[in-house]
Amino acid sequence: EMYPNPVSNTLYINNEETISEIEIVNVMGQVVKRIEVNSDSAVCDVEDLTSGVYVVRINCSSLSLSKGAVVFQRKFVKE
Repeated sequence: EMYPNPVSNTLYINNEETISEIEIVNVMGQVVKRIEVNSDSAVCDVEDLTSGVYVVRINCSSLSLSKGAVVFQRKFVKE
């Protein structure tokens, strides 16, 4: 679960599995933010991002076959 969308300042992410890391990627494929989590929930400060569409890559340590494997991807809009 990821909310709110669109987001102004803070993005909340909840997951059934433990999230090891979250990456926020812009439309050009550049990682603009990387957050170590190690929990089933995360709070992402996105206030410094410019308005536009981004992709959140949620990496789950318990499901990853190798370090850095992307398990889930979700789009969000930064207002």
